[in-house]
Amino acid sequence: MRKFLPYILVIFLSSIQAKTLKSKLPNGLTLLITPTEIKQLAYITVLIKGGSNVENNPGASNLLMRLLPLGTKQHTKDEIRKILEDNLMDLETQTNINYWQMNIRCPSYSLPQALNLLKEILFYPLLDEYELEKEKKKIIAEIDALSIEPLIIGYARLCQALYGLNHPYGRPVNGTRESVEKISLQEIRSLYLAFFQPQNIIISITGDVEPSKITELCSELFGELPKGENSPISYPFYHPLIRSHSEVLKLDSQFAYILIGIPLPGINHPDYPVLELINALLGKGTSSRLAKALRWRMGISYDFGSLYPSLLGKSLLFVWATVDPERVDEAKEALINEIASLDYLDAKEYEKARNKLKGDYLLSLSSLKKLSFQLAFYEATGLGYNYIEKFPQIVENITLWDVKRAVRRYLKGNLFLLLITPSS
Repeated sequence: MRKFLPYILVIFLSSIQAKTLKSKLPNGLTLLITPTEIKQLAYITVLIKGGSNVENNPGASNLLMRLLPLGTKQHTKDEIRKILEDNLMDLETQTNINYWQMNIRCPSYSLPQALNLLKEILFYPLLDEYELEKEKKKIIAEIDALSIEPLIIGYARLCQALYGLNHPYGRPVNGTRESVEKISLQEIRSLYLAFFQPQNIIISITGDVEPSKITELCSELFGELPKGENSPISYPFYHPLIRSHSEVLKLDSQFAYILIGIPLPGINHPDYPVLELINALLGKGTSSRLAKALRWRMGISYDFGSLYPSLLGKSLLFVWATVDPERVDEAKEALINEIASLDYLDAKEYEKARNKLKGDYLLSLSSLKKLSFQLAFYEATGLGYNYIEKFPQIVENITLWDVKRAVRRYLKGNLFLLLITPSS
């Protein structure tokens, strides 16, 4: 089965691209309609370009997305809740660094009602002062709860070190207690007016749908909206660290935590697929390098992993491990050695990681939610929705030399190492 996986993958994704109907309304709003074999269910993903990268006060973007479903010019928040319940819809909002996201899952027969509600929430929100103050209190409580988590603290410090304390990429998406407290309704409304314009929005609909009918319905609903002014969005440029740096934090914790950060180019760089493969080699699954070294060979880690966030412009490789405080030195040396020794990768390990990356990608797209998001995400980042088919083909063509070249170019430089130890 493993040897046929690439061919199954290409056939599956080619059928998705062939079925996807892309259209752009005169006001610039982009529609992606993709029918699937899943019956009686539809999924809507809305991505709005911007996210926390464009806010002035940390946490303003998060507050904005939480306020959107809490009342519109035509519906109170209780009426919105009733519409959702009566039509068996689930609605969720999310803020990321490069975009805002809204998802609606519903039966196919409720899709017209879902799109009507979506139009109200996206383009005619109430943005109420009373609800703003309530949400600020909730967010501050969440921030306080997370402020004692060592990994959360460590990752925040690592991002500050790699991007800069005042850069949006180096700040928490939820903001801080101090920043959230001083966010005003005027700031929320200004942020909304600047970026929630049709030309900034991608709507991806997947499931049991008829593309021509849904496109016509969306054109009627959203086509009448005026095109707004473009608001510039800038992203950080990739550059390596000038020198390696290390820090030690002492926290009230039972375990020790080792965190490593290395600057990498973002998703819009040609080396993005190779860096995804390197991330899979290091920390994805029980056969990854970190699993073999820290768990199976040395038995010294409770938790570990690696992360390569899909960011525009500049990203990072984040590697971490949770260990017994008495074995910190062993674990730290093992982490650094596993990163450095990727330069000596053999063909068998490389082939296994490449198959895993493609296989995980295919399995993730069997979910309507993931498929809908991935089409919108690739379109929003400028790669184009059809990158959903190109990505596994690019991964298939990655050579062992490509991986070693990327390791030498990006991972052989300087890194930031943070050690968190128990205060006792």
